[in-house]
Amino acid sequence: MAEQHFYKVIIIGAGPAGSIASMQLTSRGIQHVVLEKDTFPRDKVCGDALSGKVVNIIKKVAPDLEQPFRENAGERLPSFGVTFVSPDGRPVDIPFKLNDRDEVPAVPSGYISKRIHFDHFLAKNINSTFGTLKENSPVRSVTIDPQGVTVATGDGTIYTSDLIIDCCGVAGLTKAYTGIKKENLHHSGGVRAYYSGVKDLHPEGYIELHFLKDILPGYLWIFPLPGGEANVGLGMLTQHISKGKVNLRKLLPDLIANHPALKDRFTDAQQLGTIKGWGLPLGSKTRKLSADRLMVCGDAASLIDPFTGEGIANAMESGRIAADISSEAIAGGYWDAEWLSRYDKEVYRLMWTELKLSYRLQKLVRYPFLFNFITRKASKNKDFRKLLTSMFDNVNLRDEFRKPSFYFKIFFSRKSI
Repeated sequence: MAEQHFYKVIIIGAGPAGSIASMQLTSRGIQHVVLEKDTFPRDKVCGDALSGKVVNIIKKVAPDLEQPFRENAGERLPSFGVTFVSPDGRPVDIPFKLNDRDEVPAVPSGYISKRIHFDHFLAKNINSTFGTLKENSPVRSVTIDPQGVTVATGDGTIYTSDLIIDCCGVAGLTKAYTGIKKENLHHSGGVRAYYSGVKDLHPEGYIELHFLKDILPGYLWIFPLPGGEANVGLGMLTQHISKGKVNLRKLLPDLIANHPALKDRFTDAQQLGTIKGWGLPLGSKTRKLSADRLMVCGDAASLIDPFTGEGIANAMESGRIAADISSEAIAGGYWDAEWLSRYDKEVYRLMWTELKLSYRLQKLVRYPFLFNFITRKASKNKDFRKLLTSMFDNVNLRDEFRKPSFYFKIFFSRKSI
């Protein structure tokens, strides 16, 4: 007979969303299990950038972890902002936080950390008092019915629960229950490789997003890492990859070797390992994120920022929200889809304004002349830089975004600082 275990909540995946969900459930005193298909430390193909929102969520959910996270300099490089490079080659530096420089010593809002380190940091801090982490436990099947949730893992173990939080990423093990599917217009493909010896990296760890005219509506990124390394990658809407039959794995090294804006910086660079690819389900449309006894988080919920490609912060925030809703559901015995839909409402209440704005900015990239104009305005207009900073920080500008006067100031003001 297969070994069987009951927990109040089953979490699939111990990445950032699953780990934060576990930490939040622990703070609520709820017994749960986290099923992870791999064994930590393990790699995850990603851009590796952690915006200010990531640090803020750690502070909110597990405040005791903030200092250990910041102090591990060997695994994380401090980053104070992002450099956008327009199709005409104009760079604009945008800080992650407007008042970073008001602190002495300056405390960075963001970091760049390989996922092999960051995910391990979070997973090893899952509290064993209430949360049980089961590594090397790939999920083979998920069954949800009126009696509860049943999950079978690769070794034949059966787990049952009242609720399931699916943080398994693009695999989407519970797609049959939410109806979430891949849509090329709302999905990107990405490739990345690690390099050493890239020249002219920003002295304050700014990540770089290059909107090269040759690859629009895609972009190339360069993210500095500890030890003089860099994460270098390329992302493009899946719709355009398919239409143009683009091979991102071939295009990335070709751009690095031959593009006038890049080739000199990579003259002495060495590629470390192979070029790896993955899919990025974008949050450029709203979706059904819950069903009976189920909530989906992170990449499984398609919450990646359509403009910057960042998904870690939204994944972590969705895990936190799912844990809070789980606590309420368990207290009241609410397992139905209608009640759990408050999870969807809370996710989009907190994220949709920014996601919608990012989707609009993503569309601008398709028109080089317009994106060049926006970049010129951003280089001179503090209101526009403030808007872009809010996409990385927890600055609440939602009321401002709704005012036509705000956009009038951005596009027609002649002010500069």
